[in-house]
Amino acid sequence: MTATSSNNPPPAQPPATLEVRRLTAEAPGAIAVIQVSGPAAAKQINVIASGCNALALQPGMLRLVHLTLDGAAVDHCLLICHSPNLFELHLHGGLAVVRAVTRALVEPSDAAPVPTNMPLATLPAAMPSSPPAPSTIEAEVYEILAAITSRTAVRMLANQLTGGLTQWCNNWLARLSANTAAEHGPTLLQQFALATQSVLLNWRWQRYFFTPPKVVLLGPPNAGKSTLMNAMLGRAASIVSDLAGTTRDYVDATGRLVHGSLDMPVILIDTAGDRTTTDAIEQAAIDRTRRQAASADVLLLVVDACLQSSAATLAGLASTAQRNFSQAILIPILNKADLLTHPPNTASNAIAVSAKQGLNMDALTAAIFAATNANQLDEAAPVAFTLRQRLLLNQAASQTNLTDAIILLRQLTGTPA
Repeated sequence: MTATSSNNPPPAQPPATLEVRRLTAEAPGAIAVIQVSGPAAAKQINVIASGCNALALQPGMLRLVHLTLDGAAVDHCLLICHSPNLFELHLHGGLAVVRAVTRALVEPSDAAPVPTNMPLATLPAAMPSSPPAPSTIEAEVYEILAAITSRTAVRMLANQLTGGLTQWCNNWLARLSANTAAEHGPTLLQQFALATQSVLLNWRWQRYFFTPPKVVLLGPPNAGKSTLMNAMLGRAASIVSDLAGTTRDYVDATGRLVHGSLDMPVILIDTAGDRTTTDAIEQAAIDRTRRQAASADVLLLVVDACLQSSAATLAGLASTAQRNFSQAILIPILNKADLLTHPPNTASNAIAVSAKQGLNMDALTAAIFAATNANQLDEAAPVAFTLRQRLLLNQAASQTNLTDAIILLRQLTGTPA
């Protein structure tokens, strides 16, 4: 047997009373579930999780907690207690976060647990002993929570349980129920209809945190669209080459944009350069590009900043996009700005970036958040996050008497008559 060198201590072993298992396949995105079991499970979770005390959780309880490693915040995640010795952590971070959290859990630590009194949005103290009725806001929160990939959306959902949409509905139920006299009815119903339409209109951009917006990169060949997409993703998803026309068909990938404390999932689509061609295969790829653009939420119009005709090319691209893809938000971009020997021509309100060097990428992210109104998000505001909720709100807003509006609001919240 070879003696262990004093300069190379054996790797840390997990406590004998702790077992850590990954329940989901290793993947670059979405939810990762880590199971922590054994008598030491709650104590070890407390070392890295703030927002609750795992030792005090009862079976069925669920919490939104904050994970801290080496003094730095790394993720918000759901902590579920199945028994005093069995827990699950549902992480939103990528592979690096999952691996770091796993290492932190299996390493014995004498460190004091992270403080549990940090201000965080928390889910209810306990899951109901029986599942909530399917026609309640609470049930809908738990139903879609596991599919959410945005930490911002998780916080928004947590706020809907006692505040947000629940509080908004309860406040209006109280007002409508207290003013059923005929003389108050018409004016109050008008106010209610306006307030309801405001909630429904806000969903038009709140939805981007729940359902990733489709962001399509459009432009001539060799404008650096593939490099820009890879820079936005933080990984190589599209092949990059100096040869024009390298991308022969569209390439799509799911990513996440971060702006301040907000994070928004996105579907990025790199497309073949739009050009005139007699090649049947190239033309088929260009046709598919146009179909992708026709269903885009955001179009990034990308032009090489080094071209003498960059301003005219961008203007022509924008004119074509406005004419053919009017449903999309347009953001003009001058790429390869690092190669310029003079300031870029941004008369068209284009954002000058260098995808290769990472220049001004924060400004591009900020522009996407601003163009979609996502930068105006109030996480505590009411969110009608399901079709059932939006249909009932729309019906309630169109009622001509208070009693019918009250009945529909009670259906929305699951409140008995």
